[in-house]
Amino acid sequence: MGFDTVDAGSFADSWRIEPETSAHTRLYLADPSIPVEQVLQAPAAPVSATTLRQAIEAAERVRVADRTF
Repeated sequence: MGFDTVDAGSFADSWRIEPETSAHTRLYLADPSIPVEQVLQAPAAPVSATTLRQAIEAAERVRVADRTF
């Protein structure tokens, strides 16, 4: 179907793909600088397996207590 499989690591590393990390939503937007209020309506763009692996590796742990919704 055109998708690559990317191993994101162990369950202990699952935080690397949580919201607000480099491997989450904004990575898949055609324009990653779009305001947060428009993210759900923004056009998407393909992401290569290499780019996703780099984003997973570069992810920094999010301070969950500081999240605002």
